[in-house]
Amino acid sequence: MIIHRDEGYSNWLPDPPNRLLENLKRQHDLQSNQYAEEIEQLKLQKQMEFHFIQQWVHQMKTPVSVMHLTLQKEKLQLPHHFLHSMEEELERMQQGLDLALYQSRLQKFDRDFHVQQVAIRNVVKEVIQDFKSSFIRNQVFPELAMDEHEKITTDPKWLRFVLNQAVSNAIKYSKPDSKYIYFSTTKKKKLLSLEIKDTGYGIPREDLTRVFDPFFTGRNGRKFRESTGMGLYLSKEICQELGHDLFISSEEGAGTTVTIHFHLS
Repeated sequence: MIIHRDEGYSNWLPDPPNRLLENLKRQHDLQSNQYAEEIEQLKLQKQMEFHFIQQWVHQMKTPVSVMHLTLQKEKLQLPHHFLHSMEEELERMQQGLDLALYQSRLQKFDRDFHVQQVAIRNVVKEVIQDFKSSFIRNQVFPELAMDEHEKITTDPKWLRFVLNQAVSNAIKYSKPDSKYIYFSTTKKKKLLSLEIKDTGYGIPREDLTRVFDPFFTGRNGRKFRESTGMGLYLSKEICQELGHDLFISSEEGAGTTVTIHFHLS
């Protein structure tokens, strides 16, 4: 099938004065139409992949939720170590599904976000609640120093994904003697900063400049647990789309601090 362009575009070359140029123009128009057809086919293929990923992720979320509920129902009859191991694996599955879902959604970000004013403390508390079992299992606990009245303008759904990645990493790379993960906010003029600080293993200096690169796992990702290397990359992309600034500072052996700057109106 040949896609016919509009008259103004397809005839932008002048009428050829001789047969040679006429053949060249005909070949040019043929190639242009073929390229246009290939582009439309690629767009269609990309759209089908997008819908497939969305549908697949939502289908997989149901059995994960059912397994989680089943574990909670039978937790008194299950061995303690088995329960914790299964909860950890289910959390990893859930986080993997979220990565796939938000990566596909990011391609259509302009159609899938809703900006509103929210209390930053409430959003952080919702994320902490989502990781309640993980905090308990790893014996590291949240410590909040945040004003409950401080508000930011953001999309809470997308922001929660960013915070989920930060909290997940803080728990994942905590040390046996780590006790707390600290959440705090500071306000300076038209800038509100949220800090998520842990006292874990920290990020090696040679990896610190690459943590936002796609698929980069670094030494920690290879040493401690499997990592996709996509969480921080997507977090950075999402913050840019939302107009927030995301930074990471770290000292190996001492811990990591994730900072998000929110610009106030």
